Amino acid sequence: MDRTNNILCSVVSDAAQYRGGNNDASRDGTYRTQLGMVATNMQYRNFSTYARKRGEGWDANWYVAQSVVEILFMIIFGTRNMQEAVIAEKDSNGLYQGGLGSGTTNMPNWDQWGYYPVVPTSAGIELGDGCGETTFNVLKEDGSLHYAAKVPVFFGLKHPFGHIWKIVRGLIDNVGDEKSEVYVAPSLYAGYDDNSISGLIKVCEVPRTSGYIKQKSYYLLCAMPTEIGATASTYFCDYFWENSASSKGLRVRLSGASAHNGTYAGAFATNTNYAASHSHAHVSAPLCFFDADPVMSA
Repeated sequence: MDRTNNILCSVVSDAAQYRGGNNDASRDGTYRTQLGMVATNMQYRNFSTYARKRGEGWDANWYVAQSVVEILFMIIFGTRNMQEAVIAEKDSNGLYQGGLGSGTTNMPNWDQWGYYPVVPTSAGIELGDGCGETTFNVLKEDGSLHYAAKVPVFFGLKHPFGHIWKIVRGLIDNVGDEKSEVYVAPSLYAGYDDNSISGLIKVCEVPRTSGYIKQKSYYLLCAMPTEIGATASTYFCDYFWENSASSKGLRVRLSGASAHNGTYAGAFATNTNYAASHSHAHVSAPLCFFDADPVMSA
């Protein structure tokens, strides 16, 4: 996040202008520094606002971008369990094996950091646009090791799950008295009002109970759970959180889960507990871009 100009960025920088977390300068130079981290603790909808300042085609983890990551992983790795152990070698046909490991999802005592990011954007950059995992050592105040955090990388995309929840924009879960209906925006290149489902397209209905995801709909690339009843090692292997019994209204999707969600986490993990007006220390959104008029060449 460019704090000077209030523009969402995708940078690797320790400069104060791009301070992550809640932009708390008092943490600079401490073991809880947010320099070099992703921005969090902003209203969910504001990530879109700051991304769209870049112009047409920009947003913050538009639902299509999130869906593409999930689909490509299933195709390329041949599994729906992103937390399977990393296998460096490909098989005899040149296909990927295993998964991306457990990531940061087993870190203890995250409360000591206030649930803010603990892994900088520079971690994993050495893998370039490859796939695998690397390690970032999270240190205590005295400089000793607190946790050797694994950083999963999927073709250069760092933390496709774990560490920090990711907001999914352009998608709304309308949680009513009888059912929860999911809607998507028909286009990225127009205004998007997350206070209403007017003009949106209904794509599916989601369960009214939390549990491991057994089935998902990819109709119009919504990538939302439609059935639960799996486990941490079967079907989609990730968890679905919902609170329709106690809370109704328009809700956004959070994906991926965070640094203390263990086997619940994964790119398919979905949380529909919160409205777009919420903010949390452990929630962010990656910048994305779609070209409305790509130049095609032979």
